[in-house]
Amino acid sequence: MAGLSAAVHLVDKGFDVTLPEAEEELGGRAMSWVDEDGDTIDNALHVFFPHYVNILGFFAKVGAPDVIRWTDTLTYIKEGGDAAHFTPFDLPAPLHGLSIAKFHHIGPVDMLRFGPAAMRALSMSEAAVASYDRVTVEDFLHGYGVSQKLIDNMLRAMVNGLTFLEPYEVSAKAAAYWIRNLTTTREAVKVGFARGGLGEIYVRKAVEY
Repeated sequence: MAGLSAAVHLVDKGFDVTLPEAEEELGGRAMSWVDEDGDTIDNALHVFFPHYVNILGFFAKVGAPDVIRWTDTLTYIKEGGDAAHFTPFDLPAPLHGLSIAKFHHIGPVDMLRFGPAAMRALSMSEAAVASYDRVTVEDFLHGYGVSQKLIDNMLRAMVNGLTFLEPYEVSAKAAAYWIRNLTTTREAVKVGFARGGLGEIYVRKAVEY
């Protein structure tokens, strides 16, 4: 997607662009293909948030403005099928995030410990946020007493889905920005899913562009 986006912007500047691709399909991690049964398979999990203004702008630029289906409820399913739902309260930001208390995959002790960690991320200055770039999400949460069980059972799936990395590999700076963005407005908590395979949604349109 980064290469396609760069190519589109270079075309706008009047350049002739040749884009090399090592695989059989364009798009890298953000590509899809059709299997032998005719099903569209994405190369990886992809979710979107309203504060992803650059990627949403890119989709609109190449003529794919309505390819994301938005939901205001985040559902997390553990092994065994136990589902928990997070829907923000209809309250002014950041109070809408208090609905996390109803997320039953988080026990009361972890909730009490996770709350101060989240508030720390919200209250930090930009310089303080930048200083956490060398601290992992896992170490940051451990510093507030959040259990490894919570990290493994819930946060690991979220971090994997957003970054393709483990909590011990992701910068706490990135997590702090994510928390800050989600708490700016109630609308910011919406989660977007592609209306089909990413390859068919945007790759062809970017190439045509």
